[in-house]
Amino acid sequence: MRSLIDVSSARIEVAVSESSTDVLITIESTGKGIHMKRMIAGGVVALALSTSAAHAQDMFMYEFEIEVVSNEVADNISVGDLASLEVGTVGMLKFVLENEPGDYPDWNGDGLQVYNIHEITLDIGNISAQQSVGMYPTTTAVQAMQLVNDYMVDYPDRIRMDFLGGIFGLNHPEIGLCNIQVSEESLPNEFPMLFDSTDLPTSANLNLATTRLMVIQPAIAGVGWRVDFEIIALEGSVIPSCRVDVNRDGTVSAADFTAWMDAYNNSLPGCDQNGDSACNPADFTAWIANYNTGC
Repeated sequence: MRSLIDVSSARIEVAVSESSTDVLITIESTGKGIHMKRMIAGGVVALALSTSAAHAQDMFMYEFEIEVVSNEVADNISVGDLASLEVGTVGMLKFVLENEPGDYPDWNGDGLQVYNIHEITLDIGNISAQQSVGMYPTTTAVQAMQLVNDYMVDYPDRIRMDFLGGIFGLNHPEIGLCNIQVSEESLPNEFPMLFDSTDLPTSANLNLATTRLMVIQPAIAGVGWRVDFEIIALEGSVIPSCRVDVNRDGTVSAADFTAWMDAYNNSLPGCDQNGDSACNPADFTAWIANYNTGC
């Protein structure tokens, strides 16, 4: 089977062998005369992702600007990416979530909703890392963020909490468990004002938050060192659903093919172009169909 895309800046051809799962990709840039071929061997093990319905909905992106406020790793050792993060270093932590709550019937309720996370990216200092697989509370590449509104922390005193955060992992050899928390505790018999619902907010009044912290627990056995970051800015925005816009830059272009190749090779959620909750060579053809359809 052979599929072809002709666009003004590139010619992209994908050939899938009918007798095997081998795939040949040819990219020719008509403007610059660049020609590239790449063979992807078959035998890829499919990775279960989130449900297909999740890919059909809009996504939501959070960008947390973070600043190092303390670094026990640097206080104890002098080498490594974590040790190089000086107090005052500023970076960005990005989450891409589903825009609707996930299927967590034992958790979700009037005051608590859980949203599946599709992508996590940390860029700070020498560190550029993405989400890892198998972290709490799920065992797939999809993780979850909790949003709590008016949760009762101390029932007798009627202390309540607004909370946005979760626990996650990153694919960096020095980084173990991470967690992020933006929260506000109320005075007794009062309500917190950080959030007004369990819908994902586009921003939060960080001046109201009693905690706005990200913590990295290093992947160093037997030690309790940690790196603490203060959240100094938070911005959220809805990303309209567009499966073929794999790099999520808001446009459909040949650059999305490169991003899709990366997703395929690393079994990332953007690989699943046909919504069957798997990452396999069938998604090559689906990507081309989605490209031709556009958004």
